[in-house]
Amino acid sequence: MLRHFADLLSQNVRKEDVIGRLGGEEFAILLPETTQQEASVLLERIRKTLASENLEEISPGFQYTFSAGLTELRLDHPMSCQDWMHITDQALYQAKATGRDRVCMG
Repeated sequence: MLRHFADLLSQNVRKEDVIGRLGGEEFAILLPETTQQEASVLLERIRKTLASENLEEISPGFQYTFSAGLTELRLDHPMSCQDWMHITDQALYQAKATGRDRVCMG
């Protein structure tokens, strides 16, 4: 499943975007020169693509979803990397707490 998801992400981002696995089942995507709204559209597209995937190769009848937290790092509102990650992580927890399979903004 992790390989499948990493491949799905790779197929849906631009060459200048950076994907990394933070640990466990958590991934981060850095989207340079992308607004929060543009990032939200991208994540929704990936979420919908995943929902339509045939995952029989992983296991018969298998399906999975993903939740995402999203925070824009803006030059006119600087914050530390630690704060940025914390706000994004809180948005992820909000997505999970409000039903999963969704994108929430921090």
